[in-house]
Amino acid sequence: MTLDSISKRNILVDVIVFVGIFALLVSYFEPKYMLSITITAGGDTASHYYTAKFLKENLLPQGKIMGWVQGNFAGFPLFQFYFPLSFIIMALLSFIVPLQIAFKLVSVLGIVLLPPCTYFSLRLLRYSFPIPILGALFTLPFLFMTANSMWGGNIPSTLAGEFCFSLGFALSILFIGSLYTGISSGRHAIKNAVLIALIGLSHGYALLFSGLASLFFLSTTEGFWKKLRYLFKVHVLCFMLMGVWILPLLANLPYTSSYNAAWIIESIFEVFPVILIPFIAVAISGRVACVIYALWKNRGLLNLSREEWRSVWNGLDTRIYYLWFCIIISAFFYSVSYKIGVADIRFLPFLQIFLMIIAAVELGKVIQSLKARWLFPVVSALLVFLWVDPYGGSLKEWIRWNYSGFEGKRLWPIFSSLNHELEGTISDPRVAWENSPLHDALGTPRAFESIPLFTGRSTLEG
Repeated sequence: MTLDSISKRNILVDVIVFVGIFALLVSYFEPKYMLSITITAGGDTASHYYTAKFLKENLLPQGKIMGWVQGNFAGFPLFQFYFPLSFIIMALLSFIVPLQIAFKLVSVLGIVLLPPCTYFSLRLLRYSFPIPILGALFTLPFLFMTANSMWGGNIPSTLAGEFCFSLGFALSILFIGSLYTGISSGRHAIKNAVLIALIGLSHGYALLFSGLASLFFLSTTEGFWKKLRYLFKVHVLCFMLMGVWILPLLANLPYTSSYNAAWIIESIFEVFPVILIPFIAVAISGRVACVIYALWKNRGLLNLSREEWRSVWNGLDTRIYYLWFCIIISAFFYSVSYKIGVADIRFLPFLQIFLMIIAAVELGKVIQSLKARWLFPVVSALLVFLWVDPYGGSLKEWIRWNYSGFEGKRLWPIFSSLNHELEGTISDPRVAWENSPLHDALGTPRAFESIPLFTGRSTLEG
């Protein structure tokens, strides 16, 4: 078989596995709900629709992405301290489809992008078949992980309202590969600057992770100044691209309060849940085996000269240590978050996803020595689909609850009539409301936070 035919066969396998991945996701995010003209309900997500609507109808026509909104909290500066990219995409997409549908589609964008972003990141890291497609496949256990619904990146967290984080999270995985290619070739500085700017406009935690992960390339003296200049260009240009949003954010930071509550982790299985354990075992055992083999092969390591040590280092696959460095950065941010005033648990998803990616690399290296390696991704896909399926039952119900919308709830007629009675304008007295689990039957415990959306009247919370 020629190299060209092998390449075509590998691409076909990649396409088949991707079709399977997206078919699985579509079976959960059913089109009859995703494409229905209803206002998304559920958790914090429901309150964000008003944000998208206000951006489209009030801010963008004035050429702004930040502005004062009276609706909630006795008025607040919209997008002054939050991340606008997801909402900008929603507003622009709403010129093609109704805003209700645009909101739904963009709210799951991070989930949908994570497998292909991982695939292309591994391609940019110059890993060959079948490692990239295994990387895409191994994102599914992370996405379907139900151990937490607030840390970010997985399906439960996205359904709970963390869809901005999910988008930045997926793009940051792509950035890891794109930066490697850029550093290696000395090219694509502008593309990488644009990419990390998009990450920053998606979510700040993803920006912090991506920025610090790039320091890996300064860990050796070889080509140090060249790499430093490249990173300087990327990050300075990124800052300039984000300037219209990030400069006002930095200037007004004294008006914010820190969010550094330490998350209490009661079990190790919250960080390493059962659904991830087989993949974590592959990642760790694969690296241990490689280290043992390297020590055996170079039994005289302690007696090597500096030049010989450099030769050994150059013979290593530094890409895998780049991925492990990303895990170290995740753990570092988790450990110092309390001191810098940010939420510690937002960095643990990066640790989890890079363990999945490393598992794909370690397993893929073994598979590359097999003759029928083209068949392995297909078999692996079937096994992964079966592995994540038991975790999907509660997720499917949650997805239906969110995307059937307020209008799909049994108490919608009562909620609608109540909103009708409250109809007014921002000049009318504010309505005071309380967050309560008793309101969940309306669509979310925060249902009355949407009074400005449904009535035009402003609110006071708590």
